[in-house]
Amino acid sequence: MAGNYYTGILQLRNPNDDAVRLIRDLAEKRKDFLITKEAKVPGGIDFYVTDNSFLVALGKKVKVKFGGDMKISKKLFSKDRQTSRLVYRVNVLVRIPWYKRGDVIKIGSKEYKVKSLDKGVTIIDLKTQKKKHFSYRKLEEIKDKKIVR
Repeated sequence: MAGNYYTGILQLRNPNDDAVRLIRDLAEKRKDFLITKEAKVPGGIDFYVTDNSFLVALGKKVKVKFGGDMKISKKLFSKDRQTSRLVYRVNVLVRIPWYKRGDVIKIGSKEYKVKSLDKGVTIIDLKTQKKKHFSYRKLEEIKDKKIVR
């Protein structure tokens, strides 16, 4: 980590040690990509980085491996004086869920096994073996839920 220059921010929310390790390992392997600063913020960590295209790819890798929501936003930062091109700063927000594949979660009085974390969450009722699909946001809105095992 060096300097204050950055072109984008990877905003990791509800991070776990494996996700942080994955980001650092992938960043170390690239010669053209640096994490210039890490900032702890309420609910997560912000990684300030030097390459927007790899930043988006990195966000996608974290989302595929750990599930969750990903949002990409860009903000006009300046105009390059030599090329007259607009320069944008990119933010990639990845919200990692509080559960993972294989966890048994209790919603109300029923227990479900988390089957997959793709475009949403697929869970299986342990008694009836019926599948249910939730968006990440919808599952977060449910009040009476917890990890059982």
